[in-house]
Amino acid sequence: MTQFFENLPNTDDALYYELSVNEVPTDSVANPFEVIKVFEVYKDGADYKLRLHADSPGAAEASDIVNYDFGYNSVDELLRMEKIAIYDEAIYGDGWATVLNTTIDDVGDTYTVADSGVAYDFMFPGVNYLRLKAITIKDDELSTSQLSIPASLALSLITYDIPLVDNLTYDPLYGVEEDRTSGVTLNWHSVDIANYENNMLAPINYYVDNIVYSVYIAEEMSSVLPLDDDDTNYNLMPMDNNGLMAIDDTEVELLRDGEVVYFELSTNKGINTDLSVDIEGLDVNRNYFIRVVTKVEVDDTDIDIPDLPLEIRRSDPSSVLGVTVPKIPGEPGDAEIFPLAPEGMGVEFADESLISAGIYWTMPGEMSFADDENGFEIIAIEDRSLPDDLRPKG
Repeated sequence: MTQFFENLPNTDDALYYELSVNEVPTDSVANPFEVIKVFEVYKDGADYKLRLHADSPGAAEASDIVNYDFGYNSVDELLRMEKIAIYDEAIYGDGWATVLNTTIDDVGDTYTVADSGVAYDFMFPGVNYLRLKAITIKDDELSTSQLSIPASLALSLITYDIPLVDNLTYDPLYGVEEDRTSGVTLNWHSVDIANYENNMLAPINYYVDNIVYSVYIAEEMSSVLPLDDDDTNYNLMPMDNNGLMAIDDTEVELLRDGEVVYFELSTNKGINTDLSVDIEGLDVNRNYFIRVVTKVEVDDTDIDIPDLPLEIRRSDPSSVLGVTVPKIPGEPGDAEIFPLAPEGMGVEFADESLISAGIYWTMPGEMSFADDENGFEIIAIEDRSLPDDLRPKG
């Protein structure tokens, strides 16, 4: 690269690359490759940089991954352009990239680019083929290379969504009402993010840093059904380092007023395990409705650097889980205490005359007798069968 641009800034030396596309891998007069993007290599001070040609519409980013600066790797002398848009409704009227008319003037040694405004007819779904060609202007002489070996590009309707939590359950958390330690234990299994990362992020050199589970709680089902696409209308609660979510008086009042509160649990992307969180401080003997959203922290490097993620992407919400916070009953009063029924009751006649009989039963082990306070009654009903209420059960 240094040798090519050695005469700058005293010359108009330039280096361009045309990106062309075709539905077949061969170039012919009847079915030629058509240019959809032009990239330009230029020198900025002591740096060599790659950019989209000024007359080439659309979007593309010069790579800044390891060993690359502004799309150029000085160690291996490689160029790299990322996120080349071939479909963008905001840029192209029909969505697809337009064909570019490029003019190579061997006489005047000039190279120009103009947008035709006509969208290229990509094979979608289907396979398309891409090729590169270099155009150089050095010492007022213009040269072009042959087209590169074609590379296939498969455009598919298949997409991978961020996996959602689909196994949400709970267990009642018995505590002391006065201490606000009653609540629920929320359980779910970690999601497998591998398919999403490999198919939706890796091709554009993005990576998953961490997975964050946002847990939304409301007293009214309508408050979380549907759930907003962002959290601006919801109240974030801090979570302690031990995985306990203790809801305070202010947050409970928000719930009572029909608001939605939520907290977040962050995990590493590679874990495959059962997760659970104790949620304390909810009103006892009351129903709540809970949903969970998987959030993926996306970055442009797979190196674990403690910085803000490049962006955060959200899954669809989980199904709604209804939970009931338990209340431990107090000690029963005297009017609520009932004796236990005898067990194993039976009757045996004393002899063959069938005149005398003996009755036996087993006293429940949980019973204790106090003088003149406990006893058993034997009910004898003559000449008719027992009513249904007194018949032995089972």
